[in-house]
Amino acid sequence: MRRLPKMVMLDRDGVINRESALFIKSVAEWHPLPGAIDAIVRLQRRGIKVAVCTNQSGIARRILRIEDLDKIHIELSRVVCAAGGDWVPVFFCPHHPEDGCLCRKPRPLMLRTALHQADIAPEDACFVGDRDSDLLAATAAGCRPVLLNSPNVRLAAGKGSSKGPQRAFVSLADYVSSLFNLSY
Repeated sequence: MRRLPKMVMLDRDGVINRESALFIKSVAEWHPLPGAIDAIVRLQRRGIKVAVCTNQSGIARRILRIEDLDKIHIELSRVVCAAGGDWVPVFFCPHHPEDGCLCRKPRPLMLRTALHQADIAPEDACFVGDRDSDLLAATAAGCRPVLLNSPNVRLAAGKGSSKGPQRAFVSLADYVSSLFNLSY
């Protein structure tokens, strides 16, 4: 039986909100997935810290302005607070995939920064994502990777890591329910 994590880090697009091949560029384009906001609130009410860690190369591509990204993240926290939760810290990488930065997933710097700011040890945290880069970043950061079902994942579950996901979850809400039931 697993113990509850002290922190759950979340990818954004495809985990909290609907994904778009054209990037989420405004609050009007940001649509939470069913049950995602309530799942965040459930985590917070149990004393589990929540943070978002998201690659946002739309900034480097000049498709997305940082001011609009900030508005999206303010809306995310506003919706969580309106549902009874707390403000959600967001960490993001604004770089292009070819920039070679250290903060872009699958590199672990963004996750390590979130862990450091929350004063949480990696082994006491997990990262929920829907892409190969999310799973690799979680493993590289030393926290437990949690996989959501997605056509974006091409790696075999757990490939290359003994800490790989035990199963893929249907949604963030499904993961949180399973977490509290400790049934996986």
